[in-house]
Amino acid sequence: MKKYLTLSLSLLLIITFASCGTSGAKAFNWQPASDAVSVKAADPVGSVLMDNENCTVSIAKVVKSAESTFGDFFAYQLTCKNKSDKNMIFSVSNLAVNGYSMNLNKQEQAAAKATVSLLVFAYYPTYDNSFITKFDEFKTVEFSLSAYDAGDNGDGVVIYNKGEEPPKTFGAQAKVVVYPQGGDVQVTYANDRPQNANVLIDDASITLAVKQFGFDESIYGKFYGETAVLYIENKTDNALTFSTKNVYIDGSKCLDAVPEKGVAIVPGKHRTEWWVIFSDEGGKGVTQGNELKFNIVVKDSEGKQLSGYDKTYTIKAK
Repeated sequence: MKKYLTLSLSLLLIITFASCGTSGAKAFNWQPASDAVSVKAADPVGSVLMDNENCTVSIAKVVKSAESTFGDFFAYQLTCKNKSDKNMIFSVSNLAVNGYSMNLNKQEQAAAKATVSLLVFAYYPTYDNSFITKFDEFKTVEFSLSAYDAGDNGDGVVIYNKGEEPPKTFGAQAKVVVYPQGGDVQVTYANDRPQNANVLIDDASITLAVKQFGFDESIYGKFYGETAVLYIENKTDNALTFSTKNVYIDGSKCLDAVPEKGVAIVPGKHRTEWWVIFSDEGGKGVTQGNELKFNIVVKDSEGKQLSGYDKTYTIKAK
């Protein structure tokens, strides 16, 4: 019988939902993780993020703005040195800029005694508020860094037979926070939050507010129809997955707004925004909807549903 030892890596996806109202949520105050590796220099090149007998990871380059066919992006290029005599995998995930969760789950494999480059990067979300459109307005850049044995087969799984001693494996993780403008002052993101939003949930674990609901042809065109923008904060210490069900526009059943398995939000007072598309079951865009109803399902990292959130929320188009 074979057993498998694996190092679990966090996955990060982007999410949001929404509509307009009049109330606002409390101020969004950010604090770094107590065990975070902090880079406070305005020029972070050369800063060491991880250093042990097996590896050293440092910042080699900062790209504040670059163009590609998919849009403008920023990047931190990391130099990952494998000092061991084994294959090693270096991974980055859980990226957030100004507390805004961004899509990143990237890894590179380094042979024994080899050095590889690893990019921490994301595209600027052109649909979002102006605070995230240029590097000069970055207050914090946060991400998770992992390094671990790749195993003999190079896929991160170490295999051994029943009765054998498990091989000695290496794994290290670090939470990193970079202050692009230098310093480490307390950061408050009150101005980055949606103003005049309809707050549906605001408790110790979650804030969910509707920024917008209605038809805007400039966003997705007539084919997709109505759109909604939700603002979500995960205030817990665990990754939470959000999904919707029972989506109705003016009483007509629509396709669920987010993927079937939901979308994950990284832990700890982060937020994210995402255009969510609603279409009817026949695939036709709804362009004249006045009322949106939906249920939201929140699950923890083990797939257990959190109680108290699976209820019907109603949003009026503005």
